[in-house]
Amino acid sequence: MDIYRELQSEITAEISKIGQSTNAEKRIALIEIIRALDEIFTFASFVIEKNSTDDKSVNTRKLFDHYVIGWHICVCLFMDNSINRIGFPLFPSTEESMMWTHSCLMSAGNIGLCQRLLALQKTNVVQLHYESPDKIFAEIASQYRGLEYLETLDFDWWRDKKMNAPIPAAIDNLLPLVSRQLSDVVQPWKTHFIQYGSTPEIDDVYQYEGSQYIAGLCGFDYFDDNVTFGNIRFSAYKNILTCLIGLTLKHRDCSFALLKQSSQMHLRNLLSLPFRLDDLSASIADYLRYPCEIVNSVLETVTLNLNNVNRHSRVPGAAPAPLVSIGDGFVLRSITGILSNPLYFMIQELKARYPEDFFSAVNERERTFREELNGLFVNTVNIICSESAVTLKQSGKIMTDIDAMIFDKDSGTLVVIQLKSSDDFGTSMEQRYSRSKNFYETSVKWIDKVEGWLSSNDKNVLLNHFSPPLDERLRVKTVNLMIIGRNYAHFSDQLPDCDFSRAFPHLKG
Repeated sequence: MDIYRELQSEITAEISKIGQSTNAEKRIALIEIIRALDEIFTFASFVIEKNSTDDKSVNTRKLFDHYVIGWHICVCLFMDNSINRIGFPLFPSTEESMMWTHSCLMSAGNIGLCQRLLALQKTNVVQLHYESPDKIFAEIASQYRGLEYLETLDFDWWRDKKMNAPIPAAIDNLLPLVSRQLSDVVQPWKTHFIQYGSTPEIDDVYQYEGSQYIAGLCGFDYFDDNVTFGNIRFSAYKNILTCLIGLTLKHRDCSFALLKQSSQMHLRNLLSLPFRLDDLSASIADYLRYPCEIVNSVLETVTLNLNNVNRHSRVPGAAPAPLVSIGDGFVLRSITGILSNPLYFMIQELKARYPEDFFSAVNERERTFREELNGLFVNTVNIICSESAVTLKQSGKIMTDIDAMIFDKDSGTLVVIQLKSSDDFGTSMEQRYSRSKNFYETSVKWIDKVEGWLSSNDKNVLLNHFSPPLDERLRVKTVNLMIIGRNYAHFSDQLPDCDFSRAFPHLKG
C-alpha cells in the first residue's frame, strides 16, 4: 500500500472513532467543541503575552494551532438535524466533558495535519517516504522555504499597526469609565453563566474597537465599498461585521470582569453562549439604524448551518464560523470565528450565494487597486500616476494590457505595472498551488510581451496615456517592470525566471 492510501485509510478510521466517542445529542457535542476552541483561542490571543517565550505560553499557542487545524472534522461530525430543534440546550461544561473535547480536538488536529501533508505532497511542496515500516517521514522539498513566512510576518506587522493605531482622545477619555462600568453591569446568570447590560459609553468604545479590529483583517479592502451582493453594499457587510466584532470584544471583557468577581466561574461557560438570532439582529440594527432585513441577510453569511457546513469544512485549518446554528432560531456566537478570520468566511459565503455579483465585484478590483496605488503618491511633486489601463498593440493586434504606470519626471524613470488582485487561498493547499501557478506563469508571459513591445516601439509613446497630458519635453530614460500582488507575491516552492528586484527610485515629498 502506498503512503497516500495508507494515510487515507488511517484518517477514515480515526474520524470514525471520534464520531463514535459520545452518545450525547450531536448539538451538545458541537457546543462543547466550540466552547473548547473559544477558550484556548482566548488564552492564546488575549491572556498570554504576545511575544512571551515561556513554556506555558508557547504550549498554549501550539495547542490552539493544533485544535484549529482539525476543528472542521469535529464540526462536520457533530452538526446534524438536532440543530433545527426548538430551543437550545443550556448546560455547564464538566471535567468529563472538557477531557472529551480535548481528546476529540487533539485527534482531529492529528488528522488535519495529515490531511495538510497529503495536500502538500500532491502539489510537490512536501515529500513523504517511509523511514521504517511504522514511521512516515515528511520533508520540505522547496529550496526557497521561508518566503511565505516572511510575507506572513510583514502582514502581521501591518495588522498590528492598524489595530494599535493611536486612540482618539474622545475614546481614550472614556476607557477608565468603561472599565468601571463593565464591573457594574456584569453579573452571574443561572449560576454558571453570564449576563450584563450596557451604557452609551460602553457601546461607543466597543464600536470603535470593532472598527480598529476589522481594519487589520485580511479581506477588509477586498472590494470597493459600493459593490453589492444581493443588493446590499459591501460597506454594509463590513459595518455589521464591525458591530458584531465590537459586541464580541465587549463580551470577552465582561467575561474577564466577572471572573475577577467570582473565582468559581469557569471561562469556558462564559465565552460561548447561544443567542436568538432575531435578538442579535435587532440589537445591531438598532445601533447602526439599519433595517432588520439587511442585518439578518448579512448575519446569514457568517452563520454555519447544514446547508454550508461542507463548503466551509473542506480543508484543514479553514476559517472557523463566526456564528453556528444550534437550535431553531438560535446561534452560538464563537469568539474564535468572529475574532480570527470572519471576513474570509463571509467572502467565501458571498461567492457561493451571489456568484454573478461576485464576478462583477472581482472585475472592479483592478480599478480599486490602481486608485489605492496612486493614492500613495498624492504628496509627491515629481511622481505622476496613470488613471486607467493601457492596451499595447503590435501591427493592429492586442498584445497585452498595462494595469498602471508611474512616472518620475526628475529621473525619467517609467514604472510599468501589472496588478494581480487574486483571491486569498486561506489554508487550502490546492488553491495555493493554483494561485502560485497562475501568478508566476501569467506574470512571466506579461513581462515577455511588454519587453517585446518595448523593443520594437518608442517607449515615450506611453507618456501619451497620462491625464492630464504631460509636458512634451519629458522623455523616458528607463523603464522598469513591476508585478504587485494583493494578498501574496511569493511562494516558497518556486521563483520566476526573471528579476523582480529592480528598485523604484527615491521619491520626493
